[in-house]
Amino acid sequence: MIEKNPFTGVGPGNYNREIGKSRIEHSEEYRELYYFYETTQRGHAHNDYFHLLAVFGIPSFLLFFY
Repeated sequence: MIEKNPFTGVGPGNYNREIGKSRIEHSEEYRELYYFYETTQRGHAHNDYFHLLAVFGIPSFLLFFY
């Protein structure tokens, strides 16, 4: 998600929808991760910094540390 939207992020409230799309794309490519994708909670990135970066993009991420 960060590679697709580096400057703007996916936007507040859109993380769940975007991680669902990403999960579908990657589950076809990495079939061995099926169990992981189905059992992992998807509402948050499990890391506040990665979540901030994915949702708001690089500029906001840098401002967070300013």
